[in-house]
Parts: sequence; structure tokens; C-alpha cells
Amino acid sequence: MIFDQIETPVETPVAGTSGYRPICARSDSHGSTPPTAHQQQTVEALRASEIALQESQARLSGLIASAMDAIISIDCQQRIVLFNAAAEKMFQCPQEEALRQPIERFIPERFRAAHRLHVEAFGKTGVTARAMGKLGAISGLRANGQEFPIEASISQVETAQSRFYTVILRDITEREQAVQALKESQERLHATFEQAAVGLSRVAIDGHWLQVNQRLCEITGYTQEELLERTFRDITYPLDLEAELDYRQQALAGELESYALEKRYIRKDGSLVWINLTASLVCTPSGEPKYFISVIEDISQRKAAELEIRRLNAELEQRVAERTTELTTVNQELEAFAYSVSHDLRAPLRHIDGFVALLRKKAETSLTPLVQRYLDIIAEAARKMGTLIDELLSFSRMGRAELVHQPIHMENLVQEVIQEFEREEGQPPIAWQVDALPKITADPSMLRLVLVNLLGNAVKFTSRREHAVIEIGCRSDQPGEVIFFVRDNGAGFDMQYADKLFGVFQRLHRVDEFEGTGIGLANAKRIIHRHGGRIWAEGEVDAGATFYFSLPTPHGEIEADERNQTHSIG
Repeated sequence: MIFDQIETPVETPVAGTSGYRPICARSDSHGSTPPTAHQQQTVEALRASEIALQESQARLSGLIASAMDAIISIDCQQRIVLFNAAAEKMFQCPQEEALRQPIERFIPERFRAAHRLHVEAFGKTGVTARAMGKLGAISGLRANGQEFPIEASISQVETAQSRFYTVILRDITEREQAVQALKESQERLHATFEQAAVGLSRVAIDGHWLQVNQRLCEITGYTQEELLERTFRDITYPLDLEAELDYRQQALAGELESYALEKRYIRKDGSLVWINLTASLVCTPSGEPKYFISVIEDISQRKAAELEIRRLNAELEQRVAERTTELTTVNQELEAFAYSVSHDLRAPLRHIDGFVALLRKKAETSLTPLVQRYLDIIAEAARKMGTLIDELLSFSRMGRAELVHQPIHMENLVQEVIQEFEREEGQPPIAWQVDALPKITADPSMLRLVLVNLLGNAVKFTSRREHAVIEIGCRSDQPGEVIFFVRDNGAGFDMQYADKLFGVFQRLHRVDEFEGTGIGLANAKRIIHRHGGRIWAEGEVDAGATFYFSLPTPHGEIEADERNQTHSIG
């Protein structure tokens, strides 16, 4: 290193001259002469100076070796005479290879000539040092050929033998990368700000716009220059201003970090535009408010749609009210008509039945068997007509009766209906199979009527089976509903006529095969639909039928203790 290579000879001043000469010793009787007291003091002073110099050089060498920045010294021929450990690491070159090599080895070739001239010019300036950064960012060259940015300071010192230049170098690769990343981030932020699909702005505490993007200009109809000359108060619709000022005051008081509201701007052409504003307060590290960041979304179309929806809803409510009034009137008229028809139809039927009885009594001995048969047919027809009138009235009332929803244990209700059928005389034995059924919420009396109709159907159409089997169960195919079914091994039906099963007076079998009015299934369908469920059937001729109906369940929950348990009765 340069400080180890500089020799320091011990010299003494020469009297009457401006130079120095080596100290000479005189011979004594043994060939040497003892030094004088003055000479002894001079030698001791020189030795102390040499020790101090060596200590100073040692300290300086330690500082240079441990420095985090690269330190390189070159002579007047720009050959390297000092190359510290940080320089070895920075340029990836050991000290032994660097010493006595031209400094140009670590400078990219395109900068070498300019660098040589710059060092020579600096030597002529007489300036002893130039601070870090004065040269700007320059490039270094590692031993592997990789270029990297550096920052440098340079100093010079002149000795009796030569002039030396010392540079302190700092690798600023990471800093340059950080600067570049910051620049790219700022460019992306600026592009995002300008190209955003919503309005963006920075608003000063006093309300003046500091920065606005193009979308906000499109929303308001003003140019950027025009908006920057105004405050948000200038274009806010007066009736909407108080609410925003209240929010801003709360934010400035530290009660809100951000706020959002819908308000109107007055566009440059005087028209109003509805916007949704979201504003956040930006503060200094010490907590002092700096400005508001605002996001402005044009919601004019949504507001127009909401207005149209409100208008349509009002119109719909009016129509519903009018229609409800009309339906109420019609239902009242239908109810009056039903009772009137019932009374008017029942009177002739009573007359027919009464006169048939009188005719039998008055002419009992003179009536031939054929006439007796005719009278039987007339009486049976009158009875069936009375039954049809009762069923029609029941069907009519079913649509008007109010539903009373209560918790129902379906399994208990099914068992009650089954017991009613078993108490009927002349009823053939039936093997009843009842699965574990859930607890539901419905109108008990109406649901009972559904079960009576469905189980009655199954009993009727299995009456000709030697071993009749009727199964009642349930399943849940999807959340929010439970499906019940009644399955039998009776006469069944042709599926192409399944859509007629639930119509009024629709029958798939002749009266002489299976009696009935064709009203029961229609009633069941009306009841299930009023509960928000559905009803359908599957069957095959002479292979039985299955009737299904569904009921909604709150939150899709089904209460059943033993879903897979099956009870056998009969």
C-alpha cells in the first residue's frame, strides 16, 4: 500500500543551509565517538516522530481496510498504489492483481479517455478534494465485465517524489434500482390516476382542487384548468352541500377516517349529475391534515333507474289495489252466487227425492219391477247430484279460507287419518307402511284434507287387491322443501293422462269401476299450492301409483328423530 511504500530516512538539519544531511558519528579510541547531548536529543526526537508516524499510518491503514466504501489511490501515471478490501469486493478483484495496474482497468472502455483527461485537469486545479456526488453518477467495471453505477469523491496530495490521487467509490446500484422503481411506480400511479374509469381528485383542506383526472372533467363538463380554479363547493348542488361539509368537519376532527355520500354536481352546462363520493383524509406523520383523496362515480343512470322503479312500483301498487278491490267484489259475488245456486239446486232435488218416495208409497203394489228400477235410478241420480253440489261448494270455499299455520307432527296426523279408514266397516285389510316423518308448519285442517284425499284414493284403488299395501314416506331433494309421498299397489293409471288427475271432475276410471266425484285431487292441489308447494303423480296401469306433494321448510330444516325408521301397521 502507498503508506507502506514511502520511506522516511532519519536526517538532521545542516547549519546555515536549508537542507538536511544524514547524522555522522565520530570515532573514539575504540573506533567510535560518543554523540553530543544535542545530537542525542535530536535522535530521540526523530525516533519519537517516527513512532508517532508509524502509529498514525497503522491507524490510517486500519480505517482504510475497514471502510465500507471502496478507496483507491493512483500515482501521477494513474497506476493503482492502494486498493482496499471494499474495493476488492466492489470490483471482484483481489488486491494483488489490482496493484500497479492502470485504473482504466476498472473503467468501461468508452469512458477511459475522458476519465484520464478529467484526472489530469483536476491535478492542475490546485483543488485538494471534490466531494461525493460532484461528478454525478458514473460507471464502474467489475473484473467479470459487468458495469454498475457508482458515485465518487476525489482528492489529491503532492509529495516530493510524486502526486497521488485518492478516490472514494460507492456502489449505488441498489439506490439506482430504488430510484428507477420509484419512477416506474410514479408513472404507473399517474397513468392509473389519469386513465381511471371513475373520477379521482386531491382536494385541499380549504376545498380547492389540487389535482383532477380526465374522468372527473368528463363528469362535470369542466377542463382540468377550470376545475383547479374552483372549489368543490362551487359546483355542488346547494341542497347537498350541508351534508358533505358536516362529514368533512368530522374527518378533520379525527372522528372519521373516510366518508361516502351521494350528491349532485352542477355541470358546466347547468345540468345536474348524480355522483357517489368517497373521500379519505391524508395526514402528515405528525397527524396534521394535508388534503382529501376523493373517488367520484357517476351514478346518474342508476338514479334514473331507481326513479323509474319507484314510478313503476307506485303504478303497480295502484293496479294491485284496484285489482284486489275487483277480486274482492268478484269473490263476494261468486260466494253469493254459489249459495244461491246451492239453494236453487237443492230445492228441485228435494222435490225429486220426495215425489219418488210418495210415488213408491202410493203405487207400491202396482209398480212393476222395471218402474221400481227407474225410480231407484232417479233417486240415486238425485243423491249424486246433491253430493256434487256439496263438493263444489267445498272446492269454492277452499280458495277463500284463510290459512292458519301451526307446527304439525306429520307422523301423528297420518296415523289419525289411517285410523279413520280402519274404523270403516267392510274395509278390506291393508298393510300400512309409515316412514318416520318430520315436523312441519302448515294449516292442520287443510293438510288433513289433503291426506284424506290421497289416502282415500289409495284405499279405493287397492280395494280389488288381495294384499293391499300403502306406503307413506318423505324425502328431501333440495334445501328449503320436504317431499311427502303416498304409494300404493292398486290399479294405477296411464301416465299420458297424468295432467288430468288434478282437474275438477277429471276421472281416469269409469264410475262402475271406482266411484268418485273428481273433486278430491283438485282440492288437494289447491291446498298444496296455497302452502307454496307442488303436487304430482307417477303411475302405471295395474302396477300402482305414487302421489307426491312438497311443502316449504323454514331455512331448509327438517325435524325428524328417526329418518330411516319404518313402522308397519295391519
